[in-house]
Amino acid sequence: CCNGTPDQINLYCFPCKFSPGRDFMLKSYQCDSFVDCEDGTDELHCSIKDKQPSIIMLSVAICVVVGILIVACVAIGVDVYIHRSERIFRENNVPFLLMILTGVIIGYASVFLFAQLGKLNDFICGSQYWFISVAFVLAFGSMIAKTYQVYALHREKSINITQFANITIIRYVAVAIAFEVILLIIWTAYDRPRPFTSTNFFDGKEHYYCKNNHFNIFAILLAVDKLVFIVVGVILSFLSWRIDYSGNEAREIRRTIVAAFLFACGIFPFLLVFQKHPFVKVTLICFGILGLCSLILCIYFLPKLISFHLPGVAIKLSRMSKAYQSKGSGY
Repeated sequence: CCNGTPDQINLYCFPCKFSPGRDFMLKSYQCDSFVDCEDGTDELHCSIKDKQPSIIMLSVAICVVVGILIVACVAIGVDVYIHRSERIFRENNVPFLLMILTGVIIGYASVFLFAQLGKLNDFICGSQYWFISVAFVLAFGSMIAKTYQVYALHREKSINITQFANITIIRYVAVAIAFEVILLIIWTAYDRPRPFTSTNFFDGKEHYYCKNNHFNIFAILLAVDKLVFIVVGVILSFLSWRIDYSGNEAREIRRTIVAAFLFACGIFPFLLVFQKHPFVKVTLICFGILGLCSLILCIYFLPKLISFHLPGVAIKLSRMSKAYQSKGSGY
């Protein structure tokens, strides 16, 4: 990225001190708040006045938030496992809960791959959509599989919580993961995303981002197949809307799926519009992942945790909800 005669290099470039091969970067890249050297030396020893506002500020903030959310997810998983014999967790099927939570954690972790904190490489670019796909199937695939079981058993007039076998849900999820893996393998073999540089950032300077050599058809296919998954989940949710089992779990799963569908419908058009704008695209992807994973935590897990640890608050919230529903039905 910085070529020329030795004199030109000394005049316009600076060395990345600890990088293998001692790469050189343009001096204009120093203290611009973008990490361009693999070792980060272009952003060392910079005063605040030297730094320019850039995506790095947003990236750092997102990564801090993601780190906190991952720790919270791990804490929830430990809490669920420790109290696995309690009725509220036992009836909701502990392995099922942990499988969804694992998907949420992987989803949050994928944000680190999209946040552009340094020089990208082939591994990071190739791993981004693998993480997203596995996370989506584990989290939403599990809920959609259970919703399908509810609908199928209701048609047979035999809703019984003991019939929601872990092995059946795991089979459905395994098939979905296999489908995603086949798509990803074909995509990786045909047109694996690689790091490129672009000046299409708001500061007008050249920075790294992940891009395919050809038309981004596989990325669109991966996004569309997830949208189809959620649409199927929404249809199953409406078909089984009045079916209840194990307390409020059926309702919570349906609400999570519908909320995810509405959220995805709001994000997806913007992703298509801003395909050629790396900064906006990465920001939207990070926001979308954070939003979908947080929906699961707030709508599906939070009510369970409140009911178990704060039963008094749960009772008050339940009464307020019933009062609101009865008031609404009176009009």
